[in-house]
Amino acid sequence: MGKSCRKKRGNKSCSKKRGPKMSGGGNKPLEPNGWAYTEETGKVSGTGELSSTTLARFKHTRPLKAADQWGMKINLAHGKCSSLSQVGIASGDFNPKDQSTIKYTASVHLMNGTRVIKQGLVDGRDDIRIRGTNKISSGRIDIRIRDKIPEVLIDGGEWEPFIPGIELVGDGPWYPFVVTTRPGESISEHIIGDGQKPTKSCGMKRKITPPKSASKSKSGSRSGSGSRSASRSGSRSASRSGSRSGSRSGSRSGSRSGSSSGSRSRSKK
Repeated sequence: MGKSCRKKRGNKSCSKKRGPKMSGGGNKPLEPNGWAYTEETGKVSGTGELSSTTLARFKHTRPLKAADQWGMKINLAHGKCSSLSQVGIASGDFNPKDQSTIKYTASVHLMNGTRVIKQGLVDGRDDIRIRGTNKISSGRIDIRIRDKIPEVLIDGGEWEPFIPGIELVGDGPWYPFVVTTRPGESISEHIIGDGQKPTKSCGMKRKITPPKSASKSKSGSRSGSGSRSASRSGSRSASRSGSRSGSRSGSRSGSRSGSSSGSRSRSKK
């Protein structure tokens, strides 16, 4: 039995193999064959790892539902050249093979953490962006959409909106979107979770509560035995007190009657 999973015999609910960690329960990997991308420069491995020789755009065919959060592992080789790799969401109008449709995306730039919502998702206005200051070269990133506002979670920190107060135009659906820009960079371990806490089904001890009927019968038997003991002790004390009082009263009356008869006989003489 492996050390990674402590379980009792007969409990098959705990698996030895563990996938990528994520905060949510019910996690499922994104299907590797579901990625559409610029095939000239991009590459999708059998496990769903995304990479490229130069700039490549990716879009997955699975839409993100209201309760979904999409998590992935980031591995970028930041060096002298600036990386333009990014992760985010795209509308159905985005085609990874058509550069002109990039305006239907919203993303986080991994080079410095800048967040951008393109004009096609903000009611025809210009691109909206918030500049970042931190490079995201490794670790995990989670993305979700709440009330039409895309949010990002970096390395298990706090959820933050791409741009506070800016909602996406339309009702979706929204799809996972990725850009990679050069060799040595990869984005992998794509997981879709529901954001809920996982259920604890491995090695748990259940507290067994006795049925109410059994507890009542026990309490009833205890009360019955108490009444029996009370009646026994009461009868014993009553008999003792009665015998004592009877003997005392008998001796007193006998002595009185004897003395009175003796005095009467003396007076007659």
